[in-house]
Amino acid sequence: MTIRRYVLSYDDEYDREIAEVIEQTPKRRRAERVRQLILLGIQAEAELRGEGGVRQAQVDDRDTSTAPTPSSPQANTSTGKRPVIPRITPKT
Repeated sequence: MTIRRYVLSYDDEYDREIAEVIEQTPKRRRAERVRQLILLGIQAEAELRGEGGVRQAQVDDRDTSTAPTPSSPQANTSTGKRPVIPRITPKT
């Protein structure tokens, strides 16, 4: 497995929604959030074309406004896994 990096450029006025999502996400979780959003976009495009979707990331229904607590079952500190960030669904 190779880790690849990509620098994302955006205008914080024109792309205000992108800037807000990135700024609201903790720095250590931004890459994961961007990956989820890209996968969501790919899946939405595939569904529009009627091709089905790409692999589904694990999603939970917890509130995005609260940070996970160490006692949270999603923290998985004993296994070393990070908690799952809920997907952002597009507004309709």
